[in-house]
Amino acid sequence: MQDEWTAVGNRIAAYSVGLVNTTMVAMNGRYQSESIGTATAIRGRDRLFLLTAKHNLDDAGASEFEFMPKTTAAAVFGNSGDPIDPLNVFPRCRIPVVEIIRCDHEDLAILLIDEKFEEGKGPSRHMEFFPWRSDLVSPPVGGVVTALGHPSDRTYVVADRRRGNSVDREMGVLKYFISCEVVSDEKGRNIKDYDPAKHFLVDYSGISNKHQPHGFSGCAWWQHEDHRNDIWVANPVFAGVETSFVRSGQLLVNIRPEVVSEWVTAVGM
Repeated sequence: MQDEWTAVGNRIAAYSVGLVNTTMVAMNGRYQSESIGTATAIRGRDRLFLLTAKHNLDDAGASEFEFMPKTTAAAVFGNSGDPIDPLNVFPRCRIPVVEIIRCDHEDLAILLIDEKFEEGKGPSRHMEFFPWRSDLVSPPVGGVVTALGHPSDRTYVVADRRRGNSVDREMGVLKYFISCEVVSDEKGRNIKDYDPAKHFLVDYSGISNKHQPHGFSGCAWWQHEDHRNDIWVANPVFAGVETSFVRSGQLLVNIRPEVVSEWVTAVGM
């Protein structure tokens, strides 16, 4: 089973891309910082694109993002409590985004990739694109879904560079997997704008003591499609997009895959 999880995790890691909005945002009135989220690489009908939460983008333009795709052919899995190696750093890269499509009714956005983008080359050579499907279904209550994100509270200092009276601080970030149980829509009855026809909830309480979910925004949830009667293959299937955290109930709010699929189809992807 460990070998199977490693294969599934490697595939999820290949689909998942760290997204850095390079527009500087004031933090606590003391300093400015970029913001981080997660996107999913998708192969549409005839275009490649990145799917994420709209709030990750704010008002940034297509050229104001940098990305952190999978960096090696085989991911190295460790424990979330393992010490950080500050020297094991891979630089961010550019992926040629030519257009941003923002959803007007859900927290969703598409970053459309230039048709000239060459897969399997350069710093994004280990990135894979999930082939979009029309038969995506929501995970059942009680089911467990998995995601990969970039929690902002697990960043670490790589280097400080002083410029006059200011300091430019370069930060590193780690990629983390989380697995959460889908819970009843009844838990969302007091959550503002929660619509069980469009959204579902997962329980984050077992993970919140390790790291907060900021930086997971926009990540995909994955279910594994199991074909025990056939030859086993690592085949995680898209199961929704994480968009927000409800601290009081330790819940993550997510957009159902059927809703995402309907919108992706409507915009011609």
